Amino acid sequence: MITGKYTLDARYILYNNNLIESTGALVQNSISEISANNKYFIFSTQLSENKLSELFNPKFMENVSDIIKFTPYTDLEITNICKCILSNLNIQCNNNLSIQTSYSDEFLQLCCSKYNQSYGFKQVEDFVYNDIYKAICEYHLRHCIYSDSNIYFNYLDGNIYAHISNNDSEITVDLTSYLPKKIPLILMK
Repeated sequence: MITGKYTLDARYILYNNNLIESTGALVQNSISEISANNKYFIFSTQLSENKLSELFNPKFMENVSDIIKFTPYTDLEITNICKCILSNLNIQCNNNLSIQTSYSDEFLQLCCSKYNQSYGFKQVEDFVYNDIYKAICEYHLRHCIYSDSNIYFNYLDGNIYAHISNNDSEITVDLTSYLPKKIPLILMK
């Protein structure tokens, strides 16, 4: 924990929880110093440690106690995290719909392709929970999936299929028509 005050070289304003350099002279509520009263400061940046040292003066950098560096996820790590997300989907389907889920390698790769280094796994989670889960729920409401059914997700020729099986029957459903419709944003003049 740090107790102290650091005077910034420029004036800043707080915008969306980020400090933005203020260019106007008469900006209200501008920030010119940062103080810490037994609190931690966490800064997140993509700059290297050398670039940070150039931006901040040596006195400030002496008070930086830990620098955590992140390397990009490997393909194996992305795959394992996507497997965890799909495992959580199985739990959610089991708890709420009384069905079990499994998936093909192609479907897993589709989920992995939703990963974006800038946004992390949020897009994967949105795809799994907001698209796939909702599609299964929509199909269940229209056609009633029996309790204790098994759903096997597959991705083939650009379509997502759910092979639904229980003790009495089997059916393969193209989930494309059950996916939430994405309405493109149109720029208006």
